[in-house]
Amino acid sequence: MRYIVCFPGGGFNDMLSVINRCIKHAIKYNRLLIIDTTKTEWFAKDIHDYISFSHKNIYNGSLNDIYATIKKLSIYPENMTITLTRSRIPWKFRTYNFDLNKDYTEDVLVYYMSGGGIPYETLKHMYVKPNVLNVYYERLNKLSINYNSFHIRNTDKKSDNLELFIKNNEQYLNESGFLASDDANIINMIKEKYKKIITFSSIPELASSQKNIHYNHIGIEQELFIVDCIVDILLLASGERFFFSCPESGYSKLANYLFENKQILNKILINKISDIIQINQDVKKHNIVIENIENHNIDKHNIENNKITKIQIDMSRSTMKYKSPKVCSKKKYKPNHSVDLSQLEKKLI
Repeated sequence: MRYIVCFPGGGFNDMLSVINRCIKHAIKYNRLLIIDTTKTEWFAKDIHDYISFSHKNIYNGSLNDIYATIKKLSIYPENMTITLTRSRIPWKFRTYNFDLNKDYTEDVLVYYMSGGGIPYETLKHMYVKPNVLNVYYERLNKLSINYNSFHIRNTDKKSDNLELFIKNNEQYLNESGFLASDDANIINMIKEKYKKIITFSSIPELASSQKNIHYNHIGIEQELFIVDCIVDILLLASGERFFFSCPESGYSKLANYLFENKQILNKILINKISDIIQINQDVKKHNIVIENIENHNIDKHNIENNKITKIQIDMSRSTMKYKSPKVCSKKKYKPNHSVDLSQLEKKLI
């Protein structure tokens, strides 16, 4: 067996995109992909605690066990050998990689990189684990059935003209809605003005709006921050309409892709009968509703045999027909990277 060790860097969408490249290489050249996010700078936890991968070329076991197996094998690039024993990998190591478009004779390839794009292949083979799914459904049940979703990115990457974005979408902001944002000031202003808007994640008030929230969430427990990050994107994609203010945001692009491809979203939410059993045990009080089980490779007979009495076979919330998203575009909104929040707040009030 030959291997790829993947250290995905960057934000959440960046990480999935890096994994996407490595999955394609692993499938093409018949290697086993080992995904290690415990050593990367902001995630610093095992992604397998939150997301599972279903492809035969993706390793889902213990990292310690697999590292013990491969540590004596030949590795390329050779100067990446040290990454397998370090607790954290400095960002400078991202320059030591290999060409994903060619095969190598070495037993182990190591890839550490960041980068965007839509992770099409990753999304086909991943699903969230019950600990994440529980939180998703708990929060989903606090939202109206036809809620609008909004994503406003405004820290390291600035939104386009926020005043215009808010003005153009005010009709929908006055309806029941869910807001995800990396900017605590924007969250507070929106919720003060539009009383039906709900948020869930814990967002720090960054001293400088230029800081990336992934690397500057001091005071927020890491596991909570990761679950918030994943659940927010699922809730954004589950809305009846989706609006986002920053066309350059990979997070927004990923949410929009899932919004427009509900069959992929549904697969990510429910994949295996064992997960449904676990959900039933953990969150009976949340009255979880699931329908169209054929989309999730779940046998109705198995559900009945496992006595999942609290789950109804009805998933209209996540499989209904949705209206096309109304989002900002580069042509419609000209970038404004010097937004005066105090002035914007006055105009909202």
